[in-house]
Amino acid sequence: MKADEFDYVVVGGGTAGSVVAARLSEDPSVTVCVLEAGPSDVGDDDVLRLERWMGLLESGYDWDYPVEPQAGGNGFLRHARAKVLGGCSSHNSCIAFWAPAEDLDDWAAGGCAGWSAADLFPLYRRLENNDAPGDHHGRTGPVRLRTLKGGDPCGAALLEACAQAGIPTVPFNTGRTVVRGANWFQINSDENNIRQSSSVA
Repeated sequence: MKADEFDYVVVGGGTAGSVVAARLSEDPSVTVCVLEAGPSDVGDDDVLRLERWMGLLESGYDWDYPVEPQAGGNGFLRHARAKVLGGCSSHNSCIAFWAPAEDLDDWAAGGCAGWSAADLFPLYRRLENNDAPGDHHGRTGPVRLRTLKGGDPCGAALLEACAQAGIPTVPFNTGRTVVRGANWFQINSDENNIRQSSSVA
């Protein structure tokens, strides 16, 4: 096969495209090409160091789509979309939430067979390497999830204020939807604060 011929061409190496290409390439008998308009983030600390994520907005890593001014919308909005391998998972703050079980079950009830919480939660377990307690979490998957610790004084003050207002501190990503509660987020990051984007994982 020529270098310009492939069995599969994935257009866009973003969050979904990277995963699709990785899954396709698990079959050694096929060739896969990923076309991405932006640069690779491999070895690029400007992208990989999670604390630098704000610097990625309105940068060469961002399509920086303007949004038509909206009445009541502060008059000026931007729609940040990543222009880098890994897509928005290489561009955002990497906050990680499981989809609510009832939303998934509603999809299944609406005709999306295989999309119920019972179908998908085992896939979350296979995907994640999570430091949170509980047998429902995966420990060996390619995507690192870690729980933020209480090192931020603003966050600690907010949680304390929530408790004083009667809003409980509750864990996230347990398979149950939090409708009233607060806590530290889980993020897609390793212990060295390196983002776990789809291009890294």
